[in-house]
Amino acid sequence: MEESYFHFQVFLFQKGGLDLDEGELESISLDGGDISFEDVQSDKTLQQHLSENIENLIKYLDSVLLEVTPDCPKIFICFDRVDEAWDDVSYDSSKKVITGLVSASDSITSQYKGNVRPIVFLREDIFDVLSINDSNKLREDCGALLHWGRKSLSDLMIRRINYFAEQKEVDKIEDINSLFDRKEMRQRATPQNFLLKRTMMRPRDLISIIGRVIQSMKEKADDPFSDEKVTFSKLEVESIYAAEAGYSDWLKQEILDEWKVQKPVIVQLFNALQNNSSTNFSSEELTSELENLNVEVNKTDIIEHLRFLFDNSIIGFKLGDSKEWKFKCFYPSQGFLDSDEYRVHEGLVRALNLRENRDKD
Repeated sequence: MEESYFHFQVFLFQKGGLDLDEGELESISLDGGDISFEDVQSDKTLQQHLSENIENLIKYLDSVLLEVTPDCPKIFICFDRVDEAWDDVSYDSSKKVITGLVSASDSITSQYKGNVRPIVFLREDIFDVLSINDSNKLREDCGALLHWGRKSLSDLMIRRINYFAEQKEVDKIEDINSLFDRKEMRQRATPQNFLLKRTMMRPRDLISIIGRVIQSMKEKADDPFSDEKVTFSKLEVESIYAAEAGYSDWLKQEILDEWKVQKPVIVQLFNALQNNSSTNFSSEELTSELENLNVEVNKTDIIEHLRFLFDNSIIGFKLGDSKEWKFKCFYPSQGFLDSDEYRVHEGLVRALNLRENRDKD
């Protein structure tokens, strides 16, 4: 059966019917089309009219939705970018609004027996702090964690690149490695593996670091102190190293932007990791560095801090005596385990100015 998807960014009106000045839904008088949220935001008169008629609009929408039957296409109403006001100014009000939205979505799904399905796209860390009854049950029954894997992330990038390659009438690529002028980097890592290890397995991370590689190459070609003309037929592996520091700073700021409102201690945690100076550390070393920053912690606090850092892929841990390191972004089903040794994510090493563990001694 065909399914319909509506992205909830506009108010949709059918032609004819409603005069908002009269305050009655039955007298609407519009020429059809839609009114965007941007229109409402910039038009005070329209805001007033909609406020006066909101109850009638809700009743009208409800009556339309009640006519949806199992024989009709399913309706998916998608709510995206609901966390844009998740800052220190609007945190409290945003938390209440998002909580109401999630609860209402669950209620509507039940009310219309699954024929109308609101879908809320929300960061997992935000969902965790919402005051919702049976939130864990709601997560298990109605939630799904959207995660990118190696193949899906690579396929997305290849499809995006080949789309523009076709427009420019240049050769398409079959894999990420074929973008680069060498198949191997230092320590025999492939360019794709090197890049992926420095991401949180998110498209924006991979796009960011590749964009910085291209920018580094442009700067090399436009070097004002070089008399030689530099041209490239492929992306340069050496420029990955040049781009790494800038990307690392960007990734650190991304994480701070996501967490500094609801978890202000993240600033001290980053400072403690940086002051430790090594990529690898123990819980005792983290405790010591936090105390040096006048952050009072006990054993329970440290475990919670380590769990938080792991859940956000800022750190990983070693499994027993093996050489295998587990990071949440690479192994989503892995739960936190108290370990003798932890390691900072590769993408944050440059931003925190850390030395490899073998250099610390």
